Amino acid sequence: MLEPPHHAARRCPDCAATLSNVQGLAACSDCDWVDDRRADR
Repeated sequence: MLEPPHHAARRCPDCAATLSNVQGLAACSDCDWVDDRRADR
């Protein structure tokens, strides 16, 4: 049986914290950095 792929967590370029996906955008909760490109593209 196939297993789902495991991807490494993305890191914030400003503070290196783990990014979270908020409504399709990568966002950092530590320094409020937001990637303005959609994460699902």
